[in-house]
Amino acid sequence: MTNPKLAVSASVIRYLLALDALKGAGGIRTTDVARYLNIKKPSAHTMLNNLKDAEILTKDELGIAHLTGYGVELTQKYRRYYSAVAATLARTLPPAADIKNAACALVAELDEQVLEELCARCGAEGTLNVS
Repeated sequence: MTNPKLAVSASVIRYLLALDALKGAGGIRTTDVARYLNIKKPSAHTMLNNLKDAEILTKDELGIAHLTGYGVELTQKYRRYYSAVAATLARTLPPAADIKNAACALVAELDEQVLEELCARCGAEGTLNVS
């Protein structure tokens, strides 16, 4: 993420993935984000305000969040990165592993160039192409 107002962390990536999953014409409610991530509403409210400050989303007069153009671009990019990392981990880790959290942590730590290379190797279906 290139916005200096908000550092990338596994938590931010989980929120971006949630926003991507919940986005729609009607906007995104804080309670929906809290329910989706299984967290308390005040935690979701705080992070959504941080994402608003980073210009990833806006909030209307009712407090409903809407992704900005930048937010849509960012959520799509991190969804792609997450999918590639999660698919790679799913092939190598035992079934009991917490792949979702591990993938978010790796996406937060890896350089974007590495993530782009992984996406290119994985292809659309998330299968690793080693040719």
